[in-house]
Amino acid sequence: MDYQQLVAELTTVGMTQAQIARACACGQSTISDIRKGKTPDPRASTALALIKLARRNGVRVAIDDLVDVHAGESPGSSLSGQSTDAAPVLREVSHGA
Repeated sequence: MDYQQLVAELTTVGMTQAQIARACACGQSTISDIRKGKTPDPRASTALALIKLARRNGVRVAIDDLVDVHAGESPGSSLSGQSTDAAPVLREVSHGA
């Protein structure tokens, strides 16, 4: 599963893109871009919010499906080239926050 599929699953369980955006504290256009595949790797804060929202709505999400933790990326970098520290995000998700 990727983020595009994750947004699709959330709409399948009855959420609109506007509702997803509000829950993730981002714009509806961001969710639309993720859904269309224009933004395959959203910011860490949006990604975490999507994962949490999915889990709260019964969508099964495995972090390894969304983040290739074995891709050889150096610590502190993201797939989109933005500097992030993904370790706290991954810790929070894996501990069921």
